[in-house]
Amino acid sequence: MEAPIPARRCQWDRHGSVWGVCSPQQAARSLEFAKTLGGGSILGMSPCNIMPYLQGRTLWLIGDSHSKVLYRALGCFLIDFHGQKECEPSSDAAAVQQLRKLPAAPGQSKCLHLLDGGRVCIVHAALGTALVNNKEVASGGVMPLLRAKFAQPQDIFYVSYGSWHGKSPAYWAALRPAMEGLAADYRATKSRFPHVLFREQPAYHKADASKQFCTPAKGLMYQASTGQLQAQGTVDRQQQWILGGTTNQMANEVFPKAGIPVISAYNMSVPLHDAHVGKVLTPGNDIDCIHYCHPGVPEAWIWQLYQALRSGATGLKPTTRRDVSRMQQFKCVPSTSAAFDF
Repeated sequence: MEAPIPARRCQWDRHGSVWGVCSPQQAARSLEFAKTLGGGSILGMSPCNIMPYLQGRTLWLIGDSHSKVLYRALGCFLIDFHGQKECEPSSDAAAVQQLRKLPAAPGQSKCLHLLDGGRVCIVHAALGTALVNNKEVASGGVMPLLRAKFAQPQDIFYVSYGSWHGKSPAYWAALRPAMEGLAADYRATKSRFPHVLFREQPAYHKADASKQFCTPAKGLMYQASTGQLQAQGTVDRQQQWILGGTTNQMANEVFPKAGIPVISAYNMSVPLHDAHVGKVLTPGNDIDCIHYCHPGVPEAWIWQLYQALRSGATGLKPTTRRDVSRMQQFKCVPSTSAAFDF
């Protein structure tokens, strides 16, 4: 009998048709690198650690394709705790269409329903400008639309964007105002919807001239014990912009002032130039030095999310079965959009 689609995705068969699977060498290096995170505590993490924070609420993953990759990683990590089918984010079909009608790129939205109540949902919003103060989006943006028609006060909004803002001067100029707009929106609504977190963008490495491999960053060393980057010599500002460091610096300047925690994802990925998807199932002669393969960096993002949840950021606490019984129960309306890939 053929395995259900999510289960087949999670076999990480390098020779199959699933996008983004690490080679054995990449997976082995990722495992060795993981041993340096939290003194190796990441290796002991199980779904049972994170589930108490997800039961009875929705974890909204909002952002660009890196959020889609995290959704995929969580779907596999929690595979024994959901029904292995994707559902619409609401039974209100008109509202679902509004959530998908976003500028720059169509918004892909769908959810995995957890067996003990709760959901993990992806809302693909390529640009930060789609989140608030946007007349092209219903209710004025993804965040007010979610609050009005989809979300509950106990929900977690895990936001990450930035890569698309490097595609044009106009998009880049709009990045900081978009961050400041989200920060202002949070200040105005946090009394009812307090659980908003922002995740840094991972590093983007340059391809070599022949597009055969992703090149390492120069002059930067990652210190696993502190989680910091150490510059060797003068900082290369152009390299910093290409890697995504400038985007993340902006986020760290804007969001903490509003009370939005910024979850680290950049520093640890800087030395991992060889952990990208690369050329496998990448169209034509191109090479993917933006996205990271599975199992590897995306699974480390789950650990970083768990660390943020258990820290009590924004007042987050685990839910009990009694809490769950009083919270909204979710009905699965099967997703009508294409099967999730990346």
